[in-house]
Amino acid sequence: AVNKHNLLEALRGALSADAAVRVPYEAALAAWEAAPGYATALLSVYESPPAGCGGAERLLAVLCLKAAVGRRWNERRSGEPAISDAEKAEVRARLLPATDEREISVVLGRNLDNL
Repeated sequence: AVNKHNLLEALRGALSADAAVRVPYEAALAAWEAAPGYATALLSVYESPPAGCGGAERLLAVLCLKAAVGRRWNERRSGEPAISDAEKAEVRARLLPATDEREISVVLGRNLDNL
């Protein structure tokens, strides 16, 4: 399982403008993508951000979750781990309730009242 403290540290580090700081944290996030619990840990950062976790970290957590789901939801190549069925079920159950209309409209870039 992914340590949530280390995950938050990596998210913060991956947001650094300094490439010497950012690159190792980006590599850590990419390496953890195959780890059990990575998707749900990212979702937890988004759903219930720890103290000191800002909007940028939450947004990056969602982007990392999107990337992990895109690459790991189904096993595409032999030997590359996919997200487990149990973790998929947990992500499905928690994802929609974790969002609200205001956040979705920000992501879409428009006011949902006008749709």
